[in-house]
Amino acid sequence: MQVLDLKPHGDEKIQALINQADLLRKMFNCCELHLFLGLNDNRCFKLARRAIISQLSWSEKTPTGKKRKETCIKCFEGTVVLQMYSVDGCLHRFCFSCMRKHIQEKLLTGMVVKCPHDGCTVQLIANSCKKFLLLNLVSLMSQPMEEAAIPIEERIYCPYPRCSTLMSKRDVLKCTKESFARAQGCRKCIGCQLYFCIDCEVPWHHNMSCSDYRRSNPNTVKSLAREKMWQQCKKCKIMVELVDGCYHISCWCGYEFCYKCRAVWKKRKPTCNCGDKRKNTRQ
Repeated sequence: MQVLDLKPHGDEKIQALINQADLLRKMFNCCELHLFLGLNDNRCFKLARRAIISQLSWSEKTPTGKKRKETCIKCFEGTVVLQMYSVDGCLHRFCFSCMRKHIQEKLLTGMVVKCPHDGCTVQLIANSCKKFLLLNLVSLMSQPMEEAAIPIEERIYCPYPRCSTLMSKRDVLKCTKESFARAQGCRKCIGCQLYFCIDCEVPWHHNMSCSDYRRSNPNTVKSLAREKMWQQCKKCKIMVELVDGCYHISCWCGYEFCYKCRAVWKKRKPTCNCGDKRKNTRQ
């Protein structure tokens, strides 16, 4: 077996290959190390991956000729090498079928999709899963990463049910070129191109101010929230009602904030002076 004797230099993929190659080396009674000099990172990566896969796969005769197969460590089935997926960042390998089931299960529970290997925390990259996933699942995987790229206070969703595009307030402002619309709080969705009110977060109410709209639509969630003094989680946008206790709110999505001023809690400590005792909330 050949492995690369390289020193770590910040490249996570190369370092992961070195670690995996070292683990494989310990499994053999005899292993010869080769040092490759003058090669770029991409070629080193390909050589090391080829060396590792060669130890885990075998040739098998089929009606259409010989094929390389590999055992999936999740289902323990022999799978054609071309139907195996190598996770970027950790290089753990699983068959397409196991990967599909794993991703679907995590998406259904609303969890971040990570490598199926026990104890591995590497997050899967949606675009690299296109080879075995339907496009709608790739889109669902991408959404949490898109949300994470936009600061919580900048996030806004299109209020039209058929769109619901995630946007940043800054991008929405750029998309809305009409100066009169900007002044009135009217914005254009960068997805469906329809107008909506950024203050009320509803489809645009023509010829009606925000206060008039709220008075004429008292049963909207926003109106009820103001009347009952509910607060909205900045991360998942769910409405929270304080029943008893102090102002420390731990939302179901994991975001912590102050119920009184909505200031974020960091490391289970407030960034405001409103209070930090025990609480009881309804969501």
